[in-house]
Amino acid sequence: MKRMLLSLMVMAFTCSCLAQNTSNDKAISQSATYTLKGIFPTSLNGKKVTLYAHLDDPRTTESTVVRDGKFILTGPLESPSLARLVVSGGLFVENVTFVLEEGETTFTYVNNSLLVKGGKRTTIYLTHEETTKKLFNDQDRYLKYLASFLKKNNDNIIGAHFYSTFGGGPLTERERAELLATASEEFLNYPLFKEYQERKKAMERQMAGVTFTDFELPDKDGKIHKLSEYVGKGQYVFVNFWNGKIPNDRSEMLNMRAVYEKYHEKGFDIVSVSTEKDRNSWLKAINEMSLPWHQLHDAQGAAGVFSQVYGGNSSLTLFIEPDSIITANNLSGSLLEDKLEDVFGILTPGSGVLFNDWKSFDDILYMAKRDNKMVFLACNDPSSEGTQMMNGKEFPKKEAGNFFNNKFVCWQIDATDKQNIELVYKYDINEAPTYLLLDNNGNHLGRVVGGTDITRFIWMVQDELQDDEGLAWYQRQFNDGERDKQFLYDYLELAEEYYMKNTAKKIAAALLDGKNAEQVACDKELFEVFKRGHFMLNDKWFTLLYQEREAVQRHQGEGAVREMNELWKEGTKSCLLFKDGSYQGIDANFLQVYKQTMKEYGVPQADILRNERWVLILNASYSRNYSEMVKLLKNDLKQGGTLFNDPSVIDALQELMSNCQNPKVLKTVEKWIAGT
Repeated sequence: MKRMLLSLMVMAFTCSCLAQNTSNDKAISQSATYTLKGIFPTSLNGKKVTLYAHLDDPRTTESTVVRDGKFILTGPLESPSLARLVVSGGLFVENVTFVLEEGETTFTYVNNSLLVKGGKRTTIYLTHEETTKKLFNDQDRYLKYLASFLKKNNDNIIGAHFYSTFGGGPLTERERAELLATASEEFLNYPLFKEYQERKKAMERQMAGVTFTDFELPDKDGKIHKLSEYVGKGQYVFVNFWNGKIPNDRSEMLNMRAVYEKYHEKGFDIVSVSTEKDRNSWLKAINEMSLPWHQLHDAQGAAGVFSQVYGGNSSLTLFIEPDSIITANNLSGSLLEDKLEDVFGILTPGSGVLFNDWKSFDDILYMAKRDNKMVFLACNDPSSEGTQMMNGKEFPKKEAGNFFNNKFVCWQIDATDKQNIELVYKYDINEAPTYLLLDNNGNHLGRVVGGTDITRFIWMVQDELQDDEGLAWYQRQFNDGERDKQFLYDYLELAEEYYMKNTAKKIAAALLDGKNAEQVACDKELFEVFKRGHFMLNDKWFTLLYQEREAVQRHQGEGAVREMNELWKEGTKSCLLFKDGSYQGIDANFLQVYKQTMKEYGVPQADILRNERWVLILNASYSRNYSEMVKLLKNDLKQGGTLFNDPSVIDALQELMSNCQNPKVLKTVEKWIAGT
């Protein structure tokens, strides 16, 4: 089953050794060493402790055994690296990620969890991981936090790791350039960052609007050919990379044969590059299928031209114009034929996607039934960059109109508008833009979340419609009563991929069915299901687990209880009143009722006061009462400063910096921000 992860394009989560940082930290000396110490209960005596110096790379391991509740591992350190410590034995396995760096790092086994205390880099990494967990359900705040995090950490491997993992994240091109211009050697020499930069350069070579990059490979007779022998000779050239052992690739080659026969005499040519390492198997495949166009073979397989020159991932095609410019990539099936029909003038070029202006969803379904079409429903957030890009740049393209207008009745709604809440709830929309593919009865056929270039977007839509075991299949199976454990886990993963929180909640409830709160509190796997269910304050499972929070703390750690308490803090947002986008103030009565509810549930008094301070700080920020805001923050600082690392408070501080005119206040706030 093919799947595409959207929003932020995430690269492979791999790690390697790191070079020195010469900006903020002392250079790693040749005699630098690391020391890992463990403080464990004696019940873990005899368990094996394995250090993976570069995460899961088995070539970089050291190991020892727990004795008398302790262990120690020490060795030379060439450079800091993201590492993993695994404690195992029999069915018991615990692991934790940290930064292997100079000096001592301690591991304590408490409440069935490995707690880590290490150097500066480990602290940065663990704090970042904890913060991202808290912001998991708030995409806007998460993106703001990530941008701030990357800018602050361009001097260490943690920043380099997440910059590479998220492809620069939410930063603009200018911000990325500024960040890299001042980055430390430790950041720039991080292997994953280097790999990301090389991959980025390679991927840019396949983008529309660039001149093709030449390469040379042998044909079936062993004769070497350059791509430039076929490109730039007055023809449209289609380059596809394929593997004869993959059924879909073989099927696509047969489709291409029909297209080739139809358009070759008009000026269309194909160059196929095999990524199958076995030359004999490749020769057998092209002979069996009688493929009449140019066939080249790369003995390096997918690691050769496919990835090194053009940054290919799972599949890749290039459509090259007679002037040697690439104008499309990843065309296949009907997309390729549509492109050729447009090129050779058989179709009248379209004018982009035609969104109907009908007000009623029932009318849209009626039109779809009348015209025997599907429904393409765009659920937008007008302020989001994804919506603006798709509506302003991609959907107006002829290629988009040729594809969607023929197959769909197209409609779009503002998912942030209350009048559309019924549709948003019905189809579980929690991220915008989300694009629904529906049959003419309104049943789910698939969905795409986020925006991208129209060629890739159409490919993703086709992938959804062709996937026999995709989202629609899982929904039908679940509604028909399928409750196999592995099925539910797979469905839960799919729901999370599409930001379907209500669906995830139903699946999690099914996985927890028949269990009691104590069982869930004590079992790591069940508690993880509970967390992935996104249960809120008014949900049964949250109520039950919160009443068992002492057991949760014993078995899942203090962090798990803190996360549950965070929901109480988020709930206080309901007392902040907005109307037509304008802030109206605090609903004081609601706040008092809410505080009383927290008391009845046993929320600690310190947390109740913290939540109240948090709301008052936000109120002061929205009201632009900066003197009151500073006063409240000073009070919070006296209480331990628990709100100073909260992204919403940091945002409020930054707004204060932009608007406050009092030099004394500004100086105080600058210190606070520097401290965060």
